[in-house]
Amino acid sequence: MRITHFVRRAFPLLALAAASAALSAQAADVQSVVIAQRVRLEGSMTRQQAERAAVENAMAEAVRRVAGVRVSGSELLVSSDSAGVIGSRYFASVRLDAEGHVVGWSIERGRWITEKRSRRESDLVYDATVRVLVARDAGRPDEGFRLAIRDGGAGRLLVKGSALAANDEVVLALSSTRDAHLTVVAMSGDSVSRLLPNQVLREAHLSAGAETEWPSAEWRERGLHFRVSLPTGVQARTEVVAAIATLDAVTWARSDGAPISLAEFNRWLVAIPAARRAVAQRTVMLEREAVDTQGQMAGGSMRTPGRR
Repeated sequence: MRITHFVRRAFPLLALAAASAALSAQAADVQSVVIAQRVRLEGSMTRQQAERAAVENAMAEAVRRVAGVRVSGSELLVSSDSAGVIGSRYFASVRLDAEGHVVGWSIERGRWITEKRSRRESDLVYDATVRVLVARDAGRPDEGFRLAIRDGGAGRLLVKGSALAANDEVVLALSSTRDAHLTVVAMSGDSVSRLLPNQVLREAHLSAGAETEWPSAEWRERGLHFRVSLPTGVQARTEVVAAIATLDAVTWARSDGAPISLAEFNRWLVAIPAARRAVAQRTVMLEREAVDTQGQMAGGSMRTPGRR
């Protein structure tokens, strides 16, 4: 998910040594965990998807081992259409309300092997050993500081064609128990894009007890939209939209506001004391609208842009 005047780029994860060094100046408790993963190639799954699944499984398991299943009282919404993979694997690795966050990882060993299922049948399995760095939050969250995100009720959002302005848009309704600064991001795979603040709305604030829409109706009328989009060749995927409210002004991990990796985002997050932030997340299902044989649109998909 992105806004149109931002350019999306892919950024590789930093080396584990660099990640440790980046956190050494902070009070974060960083632990290294080695996780073994085996993913069987099944159905329409590609090798790339299987390899990514192994990493996501390892990240989720590493967070569980280091921080258990304890989470703060933050708002967490998962749409019904987003069950399955997003619930069991990717979403577990990007939960902002967990007490541990993945700040780096590396594949120490990754290989494809063939396992016999019977005399005539065999399976292709990705066998990997992944080292994961998990940083625990410094301090405890303030239970009186909460952020809520209201689900707009859309089970899926559609990418309707080549014109970004025709695609569905995301509008977030947020409320905080404290006056706070607001950051909104979209997560997909290893990429985290900042939606707010942006080049148009350079500051975003929440007033205690008041629910506000982002972008507001006024800004949508002026042409600012978070519209959905999908890369070429991708028919559907689930993304995570996350809001972070902070009592103090925070600086984004990149001065140019460009997308960052998940590990870079988590390093940015753990630098904010747990008691000084509140988070809320929701998943959104993006689908590409299909074209029938008569050239009519039928079906859908999603991706998020911005200014018309």
